[in-house]
This record gives sequence, C-alpha cells and structure tokens, in this order.
Amino acid sequence: MRNNQKGYIDGDVIFGLGFIIVVVLIIFSAFFVRFQLSNSVVSGISYNTSNDSFIGGNTHFSVRAGENTPVSEENQSTYCLPPNSPYKDLVNRAAQDKRIKIVVTAEKYFAIKAPWVCQPNIKVTEVK
Repeated sequence: MRNNQKGYIDGDVIFGLGFIIVVVLIIFSAFFVRFQLSNSVVSGISYNTSNDSFIGGNTHFSVRAGENTPVSEENQSTYCLPPNSPYKDLVNRAAQDKRIKIVVTAEKYFAIKAPWVCQPNIKVTEVK
C-alpha cells in the first residue's frame, strides 16, 4: 500500500479497497443468498420434472393448474426438492399420471447457501 509523507494510507487506496469489498459482497449475495419473502400455496399437476440433477442430486419440478393451462413468466411455479425428500415419489407419480393433483406449500425463508442446494421449505401433498 502507498503511504503519504506522514505515513498514513492515502484516501484513494482506502476508497478503492472499500469499492472492491462491496463488489465482492454483491457478487457473493447474487450467488449464495436465497430468500422467499412469503408463504405460498399452489395446486395443480406436476410437469417438467427432472430428477437427480448433476450437482446436488436434486429434483426440480413445476406446477400448473391443468394440462391445458398456459404458463407464462407471471404464473410459473417452479420448485426444488433435495435428494432425500419424502415428496420425490409423489411428484414423480404426479408427473406421470396427470389425474394426480398435488398441493405444494412453500414456506418463507432466508438462507446463505450454494446455488445447487435446495432449501427444505417445500411440502407436497396429494389432493384426494
């Protein structure tokens, strides 16, 4: 680091270090901080189900009201289940048989985690 004539660190060096720290924190937050601000409940059929993702072994699926319901950015409901989730079999059965309706309850959370880790805040039940 550069010192001025009196032995103190220059202000522009401190500003530069502060700026770098802020940029690193923003990048860290974008990749590792995950949150959901409210509880949500969605019901319908399971579709776009993928199991045992390459990193993490998670199951990803989406829910829509019915087979012919159009899906857009505004009404898309996509979820993630960890590999040991007890709901994985139900989601897979519902994806294969569109007569099986499910209810997905997602609870609010705030977590610092790797991008490939699923938050265990999802509960899936079958509509009888």
